[in-house]
Amino acid sequence: MSSPRLHPIAVACGLSLAGWLACTPALAAQFSIVDQRGEGEISERTRFYIDGVLVAQAQLGDRQNETVMQVTVPDRDHYEYSLCGSVTIQNPGGTETHEVNASGILRHPDGHRFEAMGTENYNGFYLVDRTDPTSGSVENRAIRSLACASPSS
Repeated sequence: MSSPRLHPIAVACGLSLAGWLACTPALAAQFSIVDQRGEGEISERTRFYIDGVLVAQAQLGDRQNETVMQVTVPDRDHYEYSLCGSVTIQNPGGTETHEVNASGILRHPDGHRFEAMGTENYNGFYLVDRTDPTSGSVENRAIRSLACASPSS
């Protein structure tokens, strides 16, 4: 029989309750992002970053028209987000692929449900707060994200 393994936080902080409480990570914020294939879309690949760190990714196509990405991050007042990837559409002249590159700020997103949206011409992408559209929880920017230049693997 092997000896029990201690949680890394318990080892780092000592085994006392006071040490454990002092080192326990802050409460987490949890929210979701809904992504759907739009009319004329053949496929879509999406990566979602918080403060430059990849936290969720999804792929849509023939077998999957919608996905819900669950995100859990340490609880803070705001986060820089990046929405990256590609959308392939069918048009009369054939197929074309558009780069998804969007950024913004999420404020107090805990418990919110966001929807990834694209403009009609696929030149702009952004998030919409479906939980409370008037809360000011999402600020979309018209600037490209450096996180989108990161490799997707």
